[in-house]
Amino acid sequence: MNSKFHVMEILILFTSVMLIFNVSGFVLNYDDEDQIFDMLLYDYYPPLVFDDKMDTSNDEGQQPIFLNGVWLCGNCSDINEANIIYNESYDVETLNDEMELQIGFAMDRMRCIKIKTDGDSKVARVSGACTSETVSIKVVNASHCDVWIYS
Repeated sequence: MNSKFHVMEILILFTSVMLIFNVSGFVLNYDDEDQIFDMLLYDYYPPLVFDDKMDTSNDEGQQPIFLNGVWLCGNCSDINEANIIYNESYDVETLNDEMELQIGFAMDRMRCIKIKTDGDSKVARVSGACTSETVSIKVVNASHCDVWIYS
């Protein structure tokens, strides 16, 4: 009876060590695919980081800035309404408190992107450049946003 008890203790200890090893290995190898599975399976959205994974090589790290109630990205000094090359309104219905909308733009002669959002929203550039031909913008916690692109 005593030897069976020791065998059970050893098995429990071995199982615990393997579980700790596997969990630590999972955490150390956590990548984008794992985040996608977490979002789909568990409705878990990792906290948003606006600085670490952004491509800032194209326009010297320029991120949208919040000025006078709108987000501006690119060369937005001296913009003129006659130079609008694109505008769109986006409405999003969600039950989740932290909603993220990612919008990609690809057009010639982009000089400035102006985004007006509702509420306490954040806007960040994900890739590309606001003054090039392609850019991806992330809008967080906005149920409505208006976008204007100027040449």
